[in-house]
Amino acid sequence: MKISKKYFVFGAFIGIGLLIGVVRFLPDGKLHVIFCDVGQGDATLLRMPNQAYMLVDGGPDDKVLGCLGRHLPFYARKLEIVAMTHPQKDHFGGLVSVLKRYQIGYFVTVPLKNSTTSFEQLTKTLETQKIPIKYLSTGNKLKFGNVQMDTIWPEEKWLVESLSLTPNQISQLNIGQNGGQILGFATSKDLNLFSLYLHLKYGQFDLLLTGDGDSPVQSLIWQLGLESRLPQDLEVLKVPHHGSKTGMTDEFINFTRPKLSVIEVGKNNYGHPNPDTVTKLKQWGQVLRTDQGGDIEVIIDGRNWFVKR
Repeated sequence: MKISKKYFVFGAFIGIGLLIGVVRFLPDGKLHVIFCDVGQGDATLLRMPNQAYMLVDGGPDDKVLGCLGRHLPFYARKLEIVAMTHPQKDHFGGLVSVLKRYQIGYFVTVPLKNSTTSFEQLTKTLETQKIPIKYLSTGNKLKFGNVQMDTIWPEEKWLVESLSLTPNQISQLNIGQNGGQILGFATSKDLNLFSLYLHLKYGQFDLLLTGDGDSPVQSLIWQLGLESRLPQDLEVLKVPHHGSKTGMTDEFINFTRPKLSVIEVGKNNYGHPNPDTVTKLKQWGQVLRTDQGGDIEVIIDGRNWFVKR
């Protein structure tokens, strides 16, 4: 049978494309942190040195799938952990599509819910997919080989008191283990107060992920004596609350002294980031924004790190 040259060339291009795709994502022993450009919202993808994958928040909509498509191997079908820092749509809106598209090992979050239709859809998807849930509080750790992630906030006693939980409700949460019920309890308090602070450490490299946990959270961290858990001379900071005016106290900035501050933000949204906030951060290092540069990828080998251009 004679094979047309046209089809042969087409097949060769397909083969070369697949080979390039495979080679691009061969294990390199490095940690890749990708701050996704999802508009006005947060989504951070972590490709661990051991080839495990973690997604922290999912942005407001399906744009997060584009980021995953750009930065995960085409054959990747599992995310070991999906984390939701707190239940606001600009952080969880895209997670429904992610949960349907990928196999999820664990869903980690804080024990809160809200009454919106989009959040009910997230809850139903977690139930339908039978995805186990873990609630995190200060001291709970996640490990991926040599990469360790420590939960700095929220503190468990403060969490229990703030939600006015009964002993029975506390046992339902089973913090740090598999959650006993779907996504916790409602509150009239500002949801940003409950936002996860996650400190990732890989060798000499420190990353702090903060969701929307702005200055009131930082004041509570100092008030409860938890500031020693914060990394000093931080390599990379995911700036809280899209760089808002109330995003950080001077004490927090001068304590962490980030060499690189990343602001996940959309264009022309709510005055974010605040110019004064950007100026303060630039005193310690570089500031990058997803609304100006698109996806921002940081590559780390445990000692050295750089921003991929």
